[in-house]
Amino acid sequence: MKIGLVHPSLKTIGGAEAVFLEMIKALQESGHTVTAYTIDRVDWKKAGRDLRYHAVPENEYHVFQQLPSIKNPFVNLLLFAYSYLRLLFVAKRSGDDLSINNYGEIFPSIADFSYIHSVPLITIDGKNGENPYQIPFWRITSRSYALLYQILEKITEPSIIITNSRYNAEIIKRHSRKAPLVLYPPVNSVTKDCDISKKENVILTVSRINSKKNLSIIPEIAERVEGEVKFVIMGKTDERSMAILKDIQESSRKHRVADRLNIVLDPDRGEIEEAFRRASVYLSTQPTEAFGMAVVEAMAAGCIPVVPRDGGPWFDVLDRRQGEFGFSFTDLEQAAELIRRILSDEDLRIEISERARRRSLEYCSERFRERFLSLVEGFHERPSASR
Repeated sequence: MKIGLVHPSLKTIGGAEAVFLEMIKALQESGHTVTAYTIDRVDWKKAGRDLRYHAVPENEYHVFQQLPSIKNPFVNLLLFAYSYLRLLFVAKRSGDDLSINNYGEIFPSIADFSYIHSVPLITIDGKNGENPYQIPFWRITSRSYALLYQILEKITEPSIIITNSRYNAEIIKRHSRKAPLVLYPPVNSVTKDCDISKKENVILTVSRINSKKNLSIIPEIAERVEGEVKFVIMGKTDERSMAILKDIQESSRKHRVADRLNIVLDPDRGEIEEAFRRASVYLSTQPTEAFGMAVVEAMAAGCIPVVPRDGGPWFDVLDRRQGEFGFSFTDLEQAAELIRRILSDEDLRIEISERARRRSLEYCSERFRERFLSLVEGFHERPSASR
């Protein structure tokens, strides 16, 4: 089959981009022809280096050679919305046998399949000041977005909705009354063979540096964990990251942990993998994380996850089983208490670490590919009423 994959950009590499490349490779190895639809031209070599993953589609379509440099945030927002909708319509009308929207959290429509990676934008209430995606003027633009969303739902054929966790599926179902299919993302880590007996007293967080990730709580947790313990934050930055970094740095000084908190900006893949090898604990801070690919990567390297008691890492990855594959916390004091407990009991740390590594195998590339290809290749066999 000829298959179109739509994704806005690979300028920044994260979980959704990793899934995008995995989709390309899975489809090609099964004999399908792939066209990638992106807003700007993709540097496939760079994307492959960032993820240590080589995948290049047979065909490409992009709106711009490179994204225009526009300082007005509102104009940027309009340009993104227009460009992405254009991609979806072009892909749908291209003559491809099937189109897949890999950014369904924004517009889960105008494609045969829409994969939703994070909490859908339509569920974010701009009236109450919620703005985890840092969208300019969201209190005002959220109303326009909701209207556009409703129009698209009425004038386009519905997509088959796929999402990456049971947690996110429940949110989507509550809001739209649609029952999404759950397809866990692929997580493969080259650090899975590291020696868990040689771990250090390092608590690691790998995250994009933005307000959505709730990274500002880390200095407060660090203050509650005494002793020779290092906290490390590693993350990709963008033009909005500097304000978040300033808050974290000021907070680390206020809580007197600046000497125990290390921030590594825009690390390469090798640096991240080395950090996974060293760390004993992986600290996740975003309460509404839909799945948490970095959590699973850390588990594959023998890190014990400590995550908020909400979100996909708790509901899906740890299966809501406290102390089995990791731990969840409801407040900062509990997070610190759990970290202290892990670091003070070596037998417990090794026992849970081994279980966490075995659990991480549930999310291997092979399982993702099998399920993904089954959905794609069975699409035209589905009754039209179910599409």
